[in-house]
Amino acid sequence: MFEDTQRATGRRSKLEITCDILNVISKGNEKPTRIMQLANVTWDDLIMYLEALIRNQLLSRQVEGKRVTYSLTPRGTSILEHYLALKKEAAPLSLEKITKERISKALTYLPTIGVKEADRYAVLEKRVRTEDGAKVLSPKLVGKSGAVHTLGLVVQRRDGSKHGYVILPSVDETQVMKLFVTQLDTELSVHALFSGELSPSVESLAGAYSLDLQPWEEGAAKQDKEGRVDVLRFAGKIVLLEVDPAMSYETIAKQFASAFKASGAAVFAFTWKGGPIYSALASAGGVQIFAMTSQTAYPKPSGNPGETLVPQEDQAVFLDLTAKELQAHSNRKELMIFDSVSDLLVSLGFERTYAFLKAQKELLAREPSTTALFVVKRDAQDDRVLSLVRGLFTVHASYGDEGLKVTRDT
Repeated sequence: MFEDTQRATGRRSKLEITCDILNVISKGNEKPTRIMQLANVTWDDLIMYLEALIRNQLLSRQVEGKRVTYSLTPRGTSILEHYLALKKEAAPLSLEKITKERISKALTYLPTIGVKEADRYAVLEKRVRTEDGAKVLSPKLVGKSGAVHTLGLVVQRRDGSKHGYVILPSVDETQVMKLFVTQLDTELSVHALFSGELSPSVESLAGAYSLDLQPWEEGAAKQDKEGRVDVLRFAGKIVLLEVDPAMSYETIAKQFASAFKASGAAVFAFTWKGGPIYSALASAGGVQIFAMTSQTAYPKPSGNPGETLVPQEDQAVFLDLTAKELQAHSNRKELMIFDSVSDLLVSLGFERTYAFLKAQKELLAREPSTTALFVVKRDAQDDRVLSLVRGLFTVHASYGDEGLKVTRDT
């Protein structure tokens, strides 16, 4: 999986292709044709990857006349560094030469379960059975590599998605990388619950790998007493959430989804296919996802449970689907997450985006039990445009270094 010598005999994964492209650009190869040659991809595939990397803030594009070049953003540099570190750590394993048993030993995550952990897993199992209607499966799974992975708890939710849980006293970077490999190899959504402190470097690494880290309940209760904003305070409101794109802002979207699901609300989201919020909500389960993409001209099932592909530039489709969801769940509370206003401004332009936001707000306002979260990325548009967008909303919040903050509520 990690050795360059394996490339000649095996196909690269999407992760490997993505990081090969980032690595080529990081070495000063800025022109598309040169990137295509050195990363060994077709032109069509290169364009698809470049657009996805730009949309997810891993690359930036510079245009000077007819000259188009690409460079890594700080987020792209961080993800590439983490990938190369993992590749370096795995290199001595010589995975292409060793047996499945040795692969299993090298990659399997074995949580230590003592009396305290056993009690916590019992509480966790009861919670996921109650909240998600989950069915408990064997904690041992055979991955695509042939490795046998063991987690503390493995469940299948009502929507068919499978999730693995581990409870840890603390989390370090090595554990994050092992859990990331487990997630890739088993295609589970892996959730790590911890009771100790979480360092910024570990949090950043987990965000880069879209690995779900959550404080165990005692830790979460302590944070609430210290002033963390309860997301349920926004129930029944239409909120403009300004996020720092350098942060793992998908964390707060997932926190909203989890809290509202636990309160009995139906949760649906318009989110860009392959983006960080898409990955976070898809792994959370129980969220109706409308994945915005250029690959379809009309809404159609994606093949994944609870996911519909929608054309990314057709705001009439967004409004129609919103109206149908509101009608379908008229007897219960709802949360709508829209990711993101900034990307829509790039895709549709200001006038069409502004008209859509206004129409969407009017539609949502008809249902007082509905909560809506519109995400906008800080510094992704000029101040004048952001000021006009802010004017549409009476409730503003922000998410950055200091966590979630309420900045306006009138």
